[in-house]
Amino acid sequence: MAELEAAHKAKQQGVTRWREAREFVNLLELADAVDIHTAAENYTGKWEQDEVTGDYLDPNTHALAQALINRQVPVVWNDLIREVERIRKRKNLSPFSASWHRNVGIAIKQCPFELAEATPEAIREWIDQMQDSGLSGLTINSKCSLLSGLVSKCMKSGLLREIAMNPFDAADYSSGEADHIYTAIEKDYRDLSALLPQLLDRQLIPVLIQVYCGTRISEVRNRKREDFDLELGTMQIALGTAKNKASVRTIPLPSNVVELLKQFSFEEGWGTASQINLRLKSLNPDLTTHSFRHGITDLGRSNQVDPAHIEALLGHRLSISQMSNVY
Repeated sequence: MAELEAAHKAKQQGVTRWREAREFVNLLELADAVDIHTAAENYTGKWEQDEVTGDYLDPNTHALAQALINRQVPVVWNDLIREVERIRKRKNLSPFSASWHRNVGIAIKQCPFELAEATPEAIREWIDQMQDSGLSGLTINSKCSLLSGLVSKCMKSGLLREIAMNPFDAADYSSGEADHIYTAIEKDYRDLSALLPQLLDRQLIPVLIQVYCGTRISEVRNRKREDFDLELGTMQIALGTAKNKASVRTIPLPSNVVELLKQFSFEEGWGTASQINLRLKSLNPDLTTHSFRHGITDLGRSNQVDPAHIEALLGHRLSISQMSNVY
């Protein structure tokens, strides 16, 4: 197993070696001799393109082609880490701790966009996704603060001299508001019934699954066609796509959702958390997708449902008594 993992890592590093200065110069010469797209495709071995946009389906090939067009390797998150380490060494400061490197590494791994794509809109979308996946406001604040700090230090050092403003400064990731999540009440469910016919299927299905099953929005948006058994009427949240081990579970789906899924085009993808939340907030400014996760707990308690059943449905690792205290 260790040998396979090492081989896989070596292969990944080889595919992205084009970011090294000498390797990139060689690729620029090749692109000048043939053409940019041939150079990129031959290097990565990937050539499939989107039929509509013409973009490469492989993110690495797309990034390489763009770099060759711009004749410059784009700065990525890991470049910022190397830069701030270099700054600390120059100032004779102690190196960053192992825990700092671990936390920054986790934030970068979980961040759904690269530095070049870090717009305020993308950051707010990520914040919505983290909140709807159940992360606390403090955790969201920590992840955003770490990346924002990297950007600020590298703007000051000159590495990011082309960036006029830190994009994180235009996104509110303070923990005070993120810690409070509104719980859906009866009026919200009644108002929602009028909104549902106006939603696109990629928004409608995630909302219905959350209303009926209390899932996190990320648990729906990470699902692919093979995660649904439409004969049995279930949705599988597998290890590796779940928040934690307790979140791995098989969820029964109501028949109306199963019928919608039979007609759903998985290739077009799900609606984003921010798009769905925007529609919900037209009903109630405090309402988010996560409100229904809290709401199903409240409904279960009101109808004297066994708390253990609710805990299993929601994928909680809390004890029954702890769950009652939280909600």
